Amino acid sequence: MTHLTLTLRTATIEDLEGIKYLADTNRDQLGFVPRAAITAGICNGWVRVALCNADVIGFIHFRPTP
Repeated sequence: MTHLTLTLRTATIEDLEGIKYLADTNRDQLGFVPRAAITAGICNGWVRVALCNADVIGFIHFRPTP
């Protein structure tokens, strides 16, 4: 039996490549997502990632409003 570990957390810069890969793979649905926009979101704490055994399998990039 395979054991899967699922984790949801705030993204770090180490997650950037995995997030960018998912964004590019899903470009038809998301449009073009610039690396700089993801980086800025991570630096501001506006990106969350879903991990499966330490691999990025999903993300959400949001911007809170006052």
